[in-house]
Amino acid sequence: EMLSTAAPVPRLLGSISDPPSVLSPAKLMQLRQALPVRLASRDWVIAYSTDQHGCSLRTFYSRLENKGPTVLLVLDGQGHVFGAFVSESWRTGGSYFGTGEMFLFKVQPQMRVHRWSRSNSYFVHGAADCVAFGGGSHSGLYLDSSFEFGSSYRSETYNNEPLGGSLEFKCIKVEVWAFAR
Repeated sequence: EMLSTAAPVPRLLGSISDPPSVLSPAKLMQLRQALPVRLASRDWVIAYSTDQHGCSLRTFYSRLENKGPTVLLVLDGQGHVFGAFVSESWRTGGSYFGTGEMFLFKVQPQMRVHRWSRSNSYFVHGAADCVAFGGGSHSGLYLDSSFEFGSSYRSETYNNEPLGGSLEFKCIKVEVWAFAR
């Protein structure tokens, strides 16, 4: 089921940043096409941003509790924007969580979506010292506990190309958006 391109642009609510997101309105429209139809026309509400809430993994997890599906965005030191769609509320602890709806993506410089490859179910891991998407020999997207550095390698889970400007990158901003209910 495809979303009509005539649907209005979702509003970005709750951000104090100007512009409100690292995602431009044009890129937001592109990314929205990849989302499950049930979420595609909902407004976005900021759940966590390094600008607004500081660079703490503990704050990140507490702000994402019971938020339902979210979109995580990263701006790296080379100006690349990429991230992940997380299909359910965040969980922390020992095991991976998520569903086959999840995907990794990059929007800058070129829009690319990397969906589940079905080779394993290492969707996302909310660990005490990092966040990791995808697994096998490498994470498709890894962020350290201070959101200072990250990496993106090909993962078996998403069969993704590396998302950032380089395999290891400096995080300039991290944002997580929930969907207005």
